[in-house]
Amino acid sequence: MSHLDELDEYEAELELRLKKEYTAVFGLFRYCVVTQDSTYLCNKLDLRVLPQASYPFFHVTMDDVWVWDKNRPTRMIPRAEVYTSSDVTIEELRGEGEMPGLTPEALAETARRNGVPLLSATYSEPVVFWEYVRDTAIAGRRLGVRSTVVSNGYIQDQALKDVLPLLAAMKVDLKAFTERFYRELVRGELKPVLKALEVIKASGTWLEIVVLLIPGQNDSEQEIRDLSRWVKANLGAEVPVHFTRFHPTYRLTNLPPTPIPTLERAWQVAKAEGLAFPYLGNVPGHPGENTTCPGCGTRLIRRVGFQVLDNALQGGKCPQCKRAIPGVWS
Repeated sequence: MSHLDELDEYEAELELRLKKEYTAVFGLFRYCVVTQDSTYLCNKLDLRVLPQASYPFFHVTMDDVWVWDKNRPTRMIPRAEVYTSSDVTIEELRGEGEMPGLTPEALAETARRNGVPLLSATYSEPVVFWEYVRDTAIAGRRLGVRSTVVSNGYIQDQALKDVLPLLAAMKVDLKAFTERFYRELVRGELKPVLKALEVIKASGTWLEIVVLLIPGQNDSEQEIRDLSRWVKANLGAEVPVHFTRFHPTYRLTNLPPTPIPTLERAWQVAKAEGLAFPYLGNVPGHPGENTTCPGCGTRLIRRVGFQVLDNALQGGKCPQCKRAIPGVWS
């Protein structure tokens, strides 16, 4: 291949990359501005027409700008000004106050551009927009942005299997461990959720479970014991299980917050049943938030709420006994 052919191939690759990026970010902007020399996307625009003796002169000021230029390492710039006597075409892509249509590609590109390493689909239930979750995960993988899901786990096997290989991790909110709770409070079924947990674990995607303990509904010692035994037997002792504190809201304002001793009892029962990584949640500063080595008891990660204050892991291992600690650490 000659140098000219190599140059043509390189230019074609840059042009293709530029067109793909334009398609991905187009929906994020309010205006499209086309001049004789270039195309711009922006969210704030000021156009002034300066009269001249023979022809008008246009002064366009744009903020939050994406510029069509394949030779730039980054095409996002904070501000651009264009002076031209040629025609200027301005298209308003959406009205003031309207939210942009965020395509999966645009979402992934926005994350990459802002240095966000991971996207999480959660609240409302991601199964409702499962195709969007899948397409965003695919787009993110191309750009080095990983995806996670927080779900109630009520999903058909094949739909779950289609997306799991695209995820870095999945957390399932296991509402309770009785069919009565699912039938009366959730109006669902427990069995499909347990099956989904098994599918996730078998896929190799990192799995964690959260159980919101509600006073008088799913917090009995026997239920916690049964749940812990099932997790150990069917998913493995190293799957983290988080017991979190309930606060009265929505349709359960008649119930009190979960007592701390109830949470601590669940934590102790889970450990006694052989779970390596039980946690407590919604109790900032409690030792149950921390990660402890199940081999030697060394505190490995100290947390307060969502903050990690200390992380003593070395290459995913306990620095004292060198036991490997499963998880997504990088």
